[in-house]
Amino acid sequence: MKYDWKFKYQCVLDYEKGSIGDYKEFDGKSRRYILTKIEIWKRCFDIYGINGLKKKNFRKSWTKEERYELVAKAMAGQTITSVAIEAGINSGLLYSWIKRYKEYGYDGLELKNKGRPPKEGIHMTGKKKEKPSKLTQSEKEELILLRKKLEYTEAENAYLKKLAALVAKKKAESSAKAKKQQSSKDS
Repeated sequence: MKYDWKFKYQCVLDYEKGSIGDYKEFDGKSRRYILTKIEIWKRCFDIYGINGLKKKNFRKSWTKEERYELVAKAMAGQTITSVAIEAGINSGLLYSWIKRYKEYGYDGLELKNKGRPPKEGIHMTGKKKEKPSKLTQSEKEELILLRKKLEYTEAENAYLKKLAALVAKKKAESSAKAKKQQSSKDS
């Protein structure tokens, strides 16, 4: 359950006074659960002040090296909870990093892609996507030759289009001259 920062602050103040009230927000929770939550909030309050009790609206992307530093602190003897509080993260997240580190080593701390992994060999259209095969040396040479021919053909087409435009322009100019001369003879 999510608790409001004002409620957390009130719990911390009560805890510092040595009394824990009867909070309706903790209905059905054990006394041990309540004390653990309030102790964590107290530690966050001691380190970060009132901002330690407020919900954080950003998601920090941790690098592999930063994750390793936190894992190393926890494995060196500090408690997971204390390291997590210092870093401002959930202890469950740090625990999962430690588990991955123990299972896969340093590479286990690499960022993972989120979401469902794509089905192998099937594209979004639902059709199987065939992987291109490696080209042989002769196919590579043929591909290079075809690309050169294509480049030459494209240049030739561009030249012919410009030539056709110039010819059309010359015809238009000569026909305009002819009309002008014809109109001057008629007048």
